[in-house]
Amino acid sequence: MKISNFVRKMLGSLLIASTLSLGSINNDLYDRDYDESYFHSQKEISEIVNDIEKSTYRIKTIKGRTEGYCNGFAKDNKIYTSAHCVLKGKTYLEYEGEDIPLRIIKKDDKRDVAILKPQHYYKKGKSVKGVKLHNLKYPIGKDDLETGDVLIVVGNPFNIGDIPRYCRVEVPELPIPFAVFKGKNKDDYFIHNCPTYFGDSGSPIIALFDGEPQVVGLVHGSVVVNGNAKFNVAAKLKKYR
Repeated sequence: MKISNFVRKMLGSLLIASTLSLGSINNDLYDRDYDESYFHSQKEISEIVNDIEKSTYRIKTIKGRTEGYCNGFAKDNKIYTSAHCVLKGKTYLEYEGEDIPLRIIKKDDKRDVAILKPQHYYKKGKSVKGVKLHNLKYPIGKDDLETGDVLIVVGNPFNIGDIPRYCRVEVPELPIPFAVFKGKNKDDYFIHNCPTYFGDSGSPIIALFDGEPQVVGLVHGSVVVNGNAKFNVAAKLKKYR
């Protein structure tokens, strides 16, 4: 669904404001040049966001009568998304009004990363082989994250359209043993303060290293501790570069 730039900016501001109201592990992060001017001094923000938007696709999974939606990004003619969004034979790429079957190349439930390949599909009764994806031009990050690193996430919360959000790394690994992450490696995830919502899972997270964008993770979800402390968690992509 297309929305105007004005509405997008308004929604983006509301999403950021809602996260600020939740508090964070490191509140001082919000006091240090936390604004879009930071990106302009490193690399033109419009170019970065535009490329992320073009490379981000909506992923649909059908289970019985229920449809679930996530995001994914294209890289090397493959789709990277969250493993928890994927079911074998039931996950599709929404592309030019068509549902394109996705074949699982790799599904890592421990790290919550899946790599998928679009398959042939039928359009107006004719078989079409593959799709032409807009591949994200930025590399998968090789550098280690640190607290305070600047991030950009572009997702599609509640299916209202692509909304860019600007934030920071709070903790570069899982700091405490969340029950839902039992048996998983704490170094495979990190905590951030990007405002994320339903529909954002699988969205790419971009970090700036010396002004150069790298894809460092995928939106995983949020964890609520003791009924009030909310932690936004992302799956790292470093091991898939």
